[in-house]
Amino acid sequence: MADITLPSGLKLQIRGLKGKELKILQDKTSLRTGTIGERIFSACTVSVLDPGIYSFKDGPAGPVVTWDDVLLGDRFALMLAIRSATFGAAFPFKVTCRHCDESYEWQLNLTDLPVKALAPEDVAVLKAGESLTARLPSTQALVKFRLATGKDERAVAKAKTEPNAILSMLALRISEIDGVDNVRAFLDDAELADLISLLGEMDKRDCGVETTIETACEHCDRINEVGLPLGENFWGLKKG
Repeated sequence: MADITLPSGLKLQIRGLKGKELKILQDKTSLRTGTIGERIFSACTVSVLDPGIYSFKDGPAGPVVTWDDVLLGDRFALMLAIRSATFGAAFPFKVTCRHCDESYEWQLNLTDLPVKALAPEDVAVLKAGESLTARLPSTQALVKFRLATGKDERAVAKAKTEPNAILSMLALRISEIDGVDNVRAFLDDAELADLISLLGEMDKRDCGVETTIETACEHCDRINEVGLPLGENFWGLKKG
């Protein structure tokens, strides 16, 4: 078992996956519905050591985590921690060079990935149960918003093919805009520069793990930037 602190400050005691949980990784329904993360988190979280910004309900053995309400940055960091607790921090994978098209092996220590924690002032705001705020550059109107959570992850997956999906997701995270009755309608007519600025502010205030890494091709020595591969190989089910 291991004690970990996630980017928001949530502290957990976790363990690695066991043989009986192999069925979770192979469950097609969980993969299709996007609930595999929750099942892994529930299986491998031994106890909550400090809820941090969250207000979890108490259960017989302590706080009970509502995974839908946990920030995406925390959820991803927890997934990496459980993988490390299961197999160790070393994660080998293959990369295809975008310069010479040759494949090569690369190994990453998952614990070396940079972690971005929530700013202390934002931690205080969220612990108080309040919204984060930003201002629209064009009007200085105050916008109250929240950071993306597990429930948003599934909503994003469902809305990817919808027209103006980005605006729909943005509207989900905004609780209030000064002088605005209908947030979704407002976003449709808002200045694009305002929306880009708001998205940038949300990203800046968020927490998480940086998963874009640099690898050096063993064939041509050139650098490739790649995203951490999270397919079957991540859980050891498929090599390469």
